[in-house]
Parts: sequence; C-alpha cells; structure tokens
Amino acid sequence: MADPNAEEIEELDPAELPPMRTREASFRCADNSVVYVSFYTNDTQVGVATEQDAIQTILPNEALAAADEATEGDAEEPAEEGGTPRYSGEGYTLVGNSDASSIQFARPGGSLQTCNS
Repeated sequence: MADPNAEEIEELDPAELPPMRTREASFRCADNSVVYVSFYTNDTQVGVATEQDAIQTILPNEALAAADEATEGDAEEPAEEGGTPRYSGEGYTLVGNSDASSIQFARPGGSLQTCNS
C-alpha cells in the first residue's frame, strides 16, 4: 500500500539530529571550587553544573548564536570562525576547547577564573 503522504515527505528538509556529548570532565577552579562540564559535538554547546550529578545548565556557543540571529534578521555578520569557543547563558560563561586541559569559567555575578582538569 502506498504512503498517502509520500510526496509531502520527500519535499521536507532533512532532520538535524541533536548534538551528542563528546567529552565529560571536571575542572578545579582557582577559588578551589569544581565545575562539571559536558562538551557537545561541533562546539555547539556545553553543559555545566557546580555539583556532581546535578542537572546541567546548557550554554550555547556565542558565535553560533550570533550567526543564527544574523541570518534571521540580517543584522550583522557572524563572528570569524576559529579561535577558542565562548559559551554563555543564565549568568554562566565558559571559554575553552573540548580537548583542553584548562578552561575559563565564571558563575553568575563572578568573573572568569582559570580551571584545570
């Protein structure tokens, strides 16, 4: 039996899968606190938590978010590719690559501090 929606389905754009976790790590910061970080594919986002096994706060990549806004509103050109990714949201900021042994991290109301794995 033929699918009655076959033509509509063929015209749809392919689905984009959600990003996958590529690395999970804990980092000890300069103030002796610990941050637990999950890095996702293509540096699209990171998840951060200040307690082990806590629900993570997802921080989008600032450059990708700016590029998405620029394509929607054609306001300004996206940031240059390359360099160290910067993620921020809900007062948190994280600067670092998924394969790095250290990152910079700021909690809400705090400033960036170096954190080592």
